[in-house]
Amino acid sequence: MVEYLSDIKVTLRPATIEDADLIGPRLRQSDAAELLAASGLSAADSLRFSIKASQGGFCMIAINDDGEPILIWGVAPSSNDGVGIPWMVATNEIYRAQYLLTFKKLCGEWVRKMNERFPLLINYVDHRNVTSILWLQALGFVFTKLVPNYGHGKLPFWEFMRVKENV
Repeated sequence: MVEYLSDIKVTLRPATIEDADLIGPRLRQSDAAELLAASGLSAADSLRFSIKASQGGFCMIAINDDGEPILIWGVAPSSNDGVGIPWMVATNEIYRAQYLLTFKKLCGEWVRKMNERFPLLINYVDHRNVTSILWLQALGFVFTKLVPNYGHGKLPFWEFMRVKENV
């Protein structure tokens, strides 16, 4: 499925492993730092893992008319039935005024779709990544606990989750 958002000239399509090399080097500094702290891997390597893991869920990328990636997101199935692991990272292109409101609405729709497939969405976010924390709050995620020594970097990460309404 390829969707073209004509009002902002953006193409949405399923992400491929090759997209990790397209968007990885261009990520916002806060997202690249979070991926490194969580996994110890480069942004591109971490994204390859996430894209592959999301094949049982779904994974999308948004690209502008100039071929520049804006953001990539997906959800990977957990080993627990009904639980999905959502993730999203972006480039600085997301801060362009014409993208912000559209992607907030679009991400809200995709989060609802993720919650249809997975009644419980759960993951972790670097406590330093304030922009992502505010974005997650706006999308209806709640923060349940601070894990003091998370991942490869042993840094504080917030656990966040979203439960499907009327479960």
